[in-house]
Amino acid sequence: MIFEDYPRESVHFGTMKTKGESMPEAKEYFKAFPGACRHVPLKVIDQRINNSGQDTTHRIKDYYAHKHEYTTIGSTTPNRTEEQNRMYHFNKMHYLIHNIKNNGLEYPPQGVLTYDNLDRTKINFNYHIHPGTGRVNSLRWLDWNPSCIVWDPYEMFRDYDALDFEMYIDIFWQNHVHKVGDFQLDLIVNGAGWGNLECFQTINYQVNYDAHYDLIRPMFENKPTLYIGYDSRHGEATKACERSIEKWTHPFTIKYLDISKIPEYTREYANQSTEFTYSRFLIPYLQNYEGISVFVDDDFIFLEDPSPLLMSVNHDEAVACVKHDFSDKGYRQKLGNEKDVWYPKKLWSSLMVFNNAHEDCKKLTPEVINTESGQYLHQFQWTNANKIGAIPDRWNWCEGYSEESEFYNAGAVHYTRGGPWIKDMDCKHIKYKGIHEIFRTDQDRMDRGMFHQ
Repeated sequence: MIFEDYPRESVHFGTMKTKGESMPEAKEYFKAFPGACRHVPLKVIDQRINNSGQDTTHRIKDYYAHKHEYTTIGSTTPNRTEEQNRMYHFNKMHYLIHNIKNNGLEYPPQGVLTYDNLDRTKINFNYHIHPGTGRVNSLRWLDWNPSCIVWDPYEMFRDYDALDFEMYIDIFWQNHVHKVGDFQLDLIVNGAGWGNLECFQTINYQVNYDAHYDLIRPMFENKPTLYIGYDSRHGEATKACERSIEKWTHPFTIKYLDISKIPEYTREYANQSTEFTYSRFLIPYLQNYEGISVFVDDDFIFLEDPSPLLMSVNHDEAVACVKHDFSDKGYRQKLGNEKDVWYPKKLWSSLMVFNNAHEDCKKLTPEVINTESGQYLHQFQWTNANKIGAIPDRWNWCEGYSEESEFYNAGAVHYTRGGPWIKDMDCKHIKYKGIHEIFRTDQDRMDRGMFHQ
């Protein structure tokens, strides 16, 4: 068999209903192109071909730009309007993020490495994904690193073992969790004379997408709010955090969580590290228990657009946060020679995304916030563990706690050990002070890429 024997169109090899069903054409294809198919980690693909652009941000922005036509996303409509199409893809990504997070990745994204020679001044490779484009962008949001199928005619990934036909089929079969529907194998041939096999389930997920949109639509009906914790003693920090957010084009209404402007908050200021220690849990109430709101401590600096945080909470979750586990960090010296004690869910409440309308968020009344213990509030005893969604660690990279090797991937830096906004504090032990200084002093902005050099 030679490649040219196949027409330049999709060739259906048949449906794989049972493992090991004879597919001689597919097997011959593998023989004709030995070593072409490889199993490569997603982050390696993104690093080598500079193909890591996050799709989540513009999906969110597109949605809020066109949500006035949100009555239907037209999943099953062949001729969707452009507005419906934008909302459809936003909803699909939200669905995929939470489906993968809860149920795992059933089978890997697949694609072929292509060479774009339009710009003859440089080599331009692209990982052309199909099927699985939406899943890849969801995996990037989740910061997962599964292995993907790569058809690699240019040997960019020759350091990864090539798959034979049996190995290729096993990858899909072993990960077919639900065992629902059939698998189909197609041969795809592009105009450059290179082709690849595609393996996919014959399941129509459109019904799932439509049902999901009905559930999440109320969450995204209103413009989201982002509250920054405000302490009258270190207003510079709050302003710096705000400046780092305003660097980006985002859909948020930004507000300061200033207790002097919240008459319902009557809790005495005692044994509190900041003025917003407990008041942060008033946010669902302040938003009339509607929509989505984000809270961040004032000692955050965002290195990326915070819009993707809106994807983190699902309709059946009350709140989402980065679920740090710093139990192995021991004790550290804190301000005033106090011990920085580890406790369960430490720093979880420093970044939260509230589903304000959730029944558990409605428990967060002013009376509860004014009277309940810090343990009840900060350890999320007002909701169940399965109602706390997970935000990827990269959005709350904690200076002094998080692994130094992961800083390159940080979306936001959290200065957990203080900084120059605290009067008379010796900051010699604080790392990455220069990043905070840019926004604290309102210097000219630096490109995001420079932060990680």
